Amino acid sequence: LTEEGRRRVQEYAVLAGPTRLNGATFCASYGVPGMMGLPGSYPIEFIQKPDQLTIIFEVNNETRRIYIGDRQLPPEQRLPSRAGYSEGRWEGDTLVVKTTDLLDGQDQGANPYSEQATIDERFFVEDVNGTKVLTYQATITDPVYYTEPVKYERRYQPYKGFVIPYACQDELW
Repeated sequence: LTEEGRRRVQEYAVLAGPTRLNGATFCASYGVPGMMGLPGSYPIEFIQKPDQLTIIFEVNNETRRIYIGDRQLPPEQRLPSRAGYSEGRWEGDTLVVKTTDLLDGQDQGANPYSEQATIDERFFVEDVNGTKVLTYQATITDPVYYTEPVKYERRYQPYKGFVIPYACQDELW
């Protein structure tokens, strides 16, 4: 972490307190790359079309869209969000994605980031001990938080169940 990154992480730790509250405690989106490695390994559904990959996460019913090829929103029309704006292209069997237009992810646990961050991602299928798995790799580049790029990797095994509604609920009492 840079000095500014350490300052922001410590600032958030004080705000979160000993219970380590995070944005999800208040029904906020996890954001990228946090949503790609959600706690508890909840199911994720991938829906692929030629010009878009839609990823639906069971937790909080989060949805992420990666626009592929010529289907791109002009930069001046993009709105910053916790998931950012993701554009992808195929390099052989690997989907290469660049995510920009992020809101500050100070509460992103092990991988916080600023609005200046870019996240370069790769999705590919590989054989691991006879099982085909989807490998997700992310590299966060952020001059505000980090002195060098931070790498993150997650593997997903096939899931034969269903993604069910799991909405963030208000207190019932």
